[in-house]
Parts: sequence; structure tokens; C-alpha cells
Amino acid sequence: MKHWWQWLMLTVLCLAVWGCGKSSTAEVQPPLVKTMVIGATETAAENSFSGTVHGRTESPLGFQIPGKIVHKFVQSGDRVQTGDPLFSLDANDVEAQVDAAQGQVDAAAAQLELANKTLARMETLYAQDAISALKIDEVRSKQQLAQAQHDQAQAALYRAQNQASFATLRADRDGVVGMIMAEIGQVVSAGMPVVAIVDNSSLDVQISLTEKNISDYPVGSSAEVTFWALPDQKSTAVMREVSPAPNPKTGTYDAKLTLSDPPAQLALGSTAEVHFTGASGEQILVPLSALAPQSKTPAVWVVRDEKVTLVNVTTGAYRGDQVEITSGLNKGDRVVVAGAQNLTEGQAVRI
Repeated sequence: MKHWWQWLMLTVLCLAVWGCGKSSTAEVQPPLVKTMVIGATETAAENSFSGTVHGRTESPLGFQIPGKIVHKFVQSGDRVQTGDPLFSLDANDVEAQVDAAQGQVDAAAAQLELANKTLARMETLYAQDAISALKIDEVRSKQQLAQAQHDQAQAALYRAQNQASFATLRADRDGVVGMIMAEIGQVVSAGMPVVAIVDNSSLDVQISLTEKNISDYPVGSSAEVTFWALPDQKSTAVMREVSPAPNPKTGTYDAKLTLSDPPAQLALGSTAEVHFTGASGEQILVPLSALAPQSKTPAVWVVRDEKVTLVNVTTGAYRGDQVEITSGLNKGDRVVVAGAQNLTEGQAVRI
């Protein structure tokens, strides 16, 4: 009985040792990855940019005198013509100045009339040798002084009337009322922007270009434009202006395209999509997921002989969830497109 128990224990021990040895020698399976074989795609090079519709020029207008706004004649989007009133200030003070200046003119005119009559009478007496040359010179001097005072009063009246006319802000061109920056009851200073008038005789779409693609779209480049609010409408546009310096707030370059045939119902501020299309040709496109997350520069994992190697690439335009590869890959290369997070150079993989 004792020997039977010893044989049983020996058998269990051997089985345990054999099991441990089997688990320690089991092979670790290579990671499973998803791949694609590179093939060139025949496509037209196209880049799209979102932008906003603007008038060719947009002029902020303000009063030339300070005051309190008492009337507002327009709303954003209203069409106006040159000379149309936009806002007006409380004109009580400037009108009082006009009245005072008019009073000065009336008084000076009365003095001048008296001086003229006196001079005419004295000229007659002088011709008759009834008064001396000294006397006629004195009368002439008084008449000249009265004339100067009258001219001065007239100039003051003109200035007061100008000031009064400045109490009404008028459109300086035909266009559309843009942003309104002040309201009734607000006290404004001279020169403070109150309203913007947009010249909508020619419409632009403003987009932003990056440092990488600014050279691809010089002045004169053509594009097709679609509009979010008018999905059935299209227009052509030509690049009119590209800023030579980046916008300090965004770091991108502002570019303006002039719409050749904008829809009649297109509103200022509408969102537009600008599509630049170049010549057709073969391109290599890979999913964005193919870009190796381990690399600080653009690179992809290429499978060769069931092992991966990291290949540096140059990227081009982005097309939704794909990116163009302009150099670094060739037709027939097998690229990892999923499962690349933990790969290392030379690692074996399963496809």
C-alpha cells in the first residue's frame, strides 16, 4: 500500500514538471496586422477650402463729430445708395452754433451795409473837395474792416453749418449695410466706427492657405465654388490676392478669390467651399491610419518577408480619410493600415 502511494506521487510530480516545460517553451505568436498593397490611383489633384463670401471692399464709417445717437435709419443687409442717411446725432448743440453764427453774419452784414453807404456818401463829398483825403482814408479803412468782419462771420457760419451736416452719417457709396457697431442712445466719439458699408458690386470668397500650400495657388488660379446655403448653385472664381505675410492670429495666409458669376440670392457672409482642380495623374493614396504613430515625421510600416520596416514618406494633399504619398512608396509595397501602434523595427507580423 505504501509503494502504491509513492508511485502515485511520483506520477503527479512528473506530469506537473512536463506541463511547466510545455508552457515555457510555447512560441509567442507575432501580432496580427491589417495591410494593403500599394497601387497608383488615376485621379485629379483637388484641394478644397472653406471660406466666407465678402464684398470687394468694406468701409467702416463714423461721425466726424462726437455726440449721442438719436436716430438709426438702416439695418444690416439693407441696400443703400450714396448719400442715404444711416444714423444721426442729437443736433441741438450744433444747430445752436449755426443760429449764433447766423446772428453774427446778420450783424456783420448790417455793419457792412452801413459802411458801404457811408463810403459812397464820403466819396461824393471827397469828389467835391468837401472833405480831406485823411477823412476819406479813414472811411475807407472802416469799410474794409466791416468787409473783413463780414467775411469772417460768413466763414464761421460755413463751419457751423458743416458741423451741423456732420450730425447725420450718410453712405459714401452704393452697397449693402454690413456690421452695425453702435445703437440709439450710445455716445460716440469722432471717428469711432459705427457702421460698415460693403461694396457688393463684386464678391470675393476669402480662404486661408497654409505655408505648405500657398505656392500651389498663385494669383490667377481658377477654382469652382459651391455654397452651403445654396447647394444647387455653383460659381467659378479666380484668385485675386494672396497675403504675403501670415495672419498673426491664425498663422495662415489670407487669400481672396473673385466670383465670376455669383448667384443672385447669395448673401454676404455665406459659407463657401472652394475647389481647386489640377491636372489628372497617378497618385498613391493611403488611409490616415497607415501613418506610423511612433514616428515624429511622416512614415509608414512596410511588410517585407513577413517583417515590418519603418519607411519615411513625403505626404501631399489630404483627401478626407486618406492622404497622398508623393515619395517613399512604390507600387506593390504592402503597408500596415491597422494594428501599427506597438510595432518595432524588424518585428515579425501576421497578415
